[in-house]
Amino acid sequence: QDEQIPINEARKRIWMVDSKGLITRSRAEKEEDLAFHKLPWAHDGMDECATVQEAVEAVRPTALIGVRRHKHSLTSGALAGDSHVGVDSPNPAGGVDALAESHPPRLFTKVVLQKMGECASAPLIFALSRPEGIAECTAEEAYDATGGRCVFAGGCPVPPFVHGGRGVEVRQSTSAYVFPGFAYGLTLADAHRVRTPMWLEAAEAVADSVTEEDLAKGAVYPRMSRIREVSARVAARVAMKCHEMGVASIPGKPPSSAKMLADARRKMYNPAYRCYM
Repeated sequence: QDEQIPINEARKRIWMVDSKGLITRSRAEKEEDLAFHKLPWAHDGMDECATVQEAVEAVRPTALIGVRRHKHSLTSGALAGDSHVGVDSPNPAGGVDALAESHPPRLFTKVVLQKMGECASAPLIFALSRPEGIAECTAEEAYDATGGRCVFAGGCPVPPFVHGGRGVEVRQSTSAYVFPGFAYGLTLADAHRVRTPMWLEAAEAVADSVTEEDLAKGAVYPRMSRIREVSARVAARVAMKCHEMGVASIPGKPPSSAKMLADARRKMYNPAYRCYM
């Protein structure tokens, strides 16, 4: 949106992989059961790829994002991952659930991560599936495979670790950074509609809350201890966007950005109670 790229051109820069592999135009023409919502991402100019590794080698992306993986996808297909990575027993008691819990199959294998390191100087690796048993990879695996050059975000909590003498503190990707502040912003503006640019504004507010110290430690999210301040900033930006788009019900001229942020901080509920004992 900022670069004013037409939506069709923007979609051509994004490739999707489902349980049957890379989504392409040739697949859309052959498969009668390809879901309707996948059709806009069925692009020309690429051979069919049955695995994530083949897709990465063919597309050569700069960002790799894993989402909505579930335990049923661990049995077969392009999203099953490499069940032999780190597995001592090929058939653990308890079947797929036990495998996912004790030896999680990795969708972003070492080879896939190394290929990403070849495609970009600072590849984006977002392993957002949760819980840990079905995560695409861990932060340490991504850092090891890319020589510490990746920008990593994960859906699961990550203990701090050291890579190449550098302390890494990756923070969990969670909707708590956006949803509370977003709803609060709608309340501040008394908005009667929700539009896509409001979500983009909320995302930018979270990103702007990340400090240089956070980035130096490998974190792409602010500290959770600052969540109230982050939520206030999100709310203020969303409320201002509501006024800008004409969906705020509050009459009169909208306040300045500084005034809106001050109001967001002042009106925010504080779960503290006076002691009467």
